[in-house]
Amino acid sequence: MYCIYEKKPVNNKSVSFKFQKTRCFFGYKSGIVPELLRGVLAANRHAGLLPTNQNEPVKWHLDFSKELGKKQDQAFVINLKPNNAKANLSLYEVADVWGYSSSGWTPAMLRLKALFVDADPSKINDKDFVIPHRCIQDPILSLIYFSGAIKNGDLTGKWTAPRSSPTNSVLLWPATMAFFMGIAQSLGVNSIPFQMKTLTSP
Repeated sequence: MYCIYEKKPVNNKSVSFKFQKTRCFFGYKSGIVPELLRGVLAANRHAGLLPTNQNEPVKWHLDFSKELGKKQDQAFVINLKPNNAKANLSLYEVADVWGYSSSGWTPAMLRLKALFVDADPSKINDKDFVIPHRCIQDPILSLIYFSGAIKNGDLTGKWTAPRSSPTNSVLLWPATMAFFMGIAQSLGVNSIPFQMKTLTSP
């Protein structure tokens, strides 16, 4: 479930979220990503920064906090598990979306801020709550696909999500992977220490 919330600072330590309405994420006509992206493309075209014969691939970025905050204080929030068999509240704010549009498809990387992760919904009013900044986990990265791209400075295709499939993973060619890895590193992901052990055949 995708929703628009009113987001306002309570003090220097907390922020409030109040539900306003549901909103589509995917879809050329009704999706928030295509809508915001059309605005960014138009602004760049008007400024002379986007030639009409723009070749693929087209790399783009949407700062959701900036774009949604132009008219009023809003946040785009995903309820990740609305129909979970076991009661579960997992709310994530979308902070940024980066896309790599080419050949009719757009792999995209989302930067999410975790507001609640596998929380008990009976203890939280998910329509109106206050959360301390220290409890928000950031960044969390997620990869998705749009069935659509950008050609000659305009959106093409339906910009819907691919159909559900057991093999419906995000396929990343080296250039696309390098693009997303560069963004992840700029967010400080490469500074997180970890150890990985690889199992091989004895």
